[in-house]
Amino acid sequence: MEELNGIPEQDFQELSRYLGKEKAMEYIKKEKYNYGAVVNKLIFLRLKDYSKRKPIVFWTLLIFLMLLLGYYIFDTIHY
Repeated sequence: MEELNGIPEQDFQELSRYLGKEKAMEYIKKEKYNYGAVVNKLIFLRLKDYSKRKPIVFWTLLIFLMLLLGYYIFDTIHY
């Protein structure tokens, strides 16, 4: 296997589980071995996978957070 240049093996394995080994290596090379970009991609892929498996929980949490944000904005503007 090619050198990962500072990207942990566990994160590479998880990324390759979602994308496949070849596409994972292509993505890492495209991002110039930037670990932050790999972590962001993993977070995005986990959320995407979670929203497919449990869509009701995902959308309920999203709506609750949006309502909370709306209340906070309204409260700061109103008073």
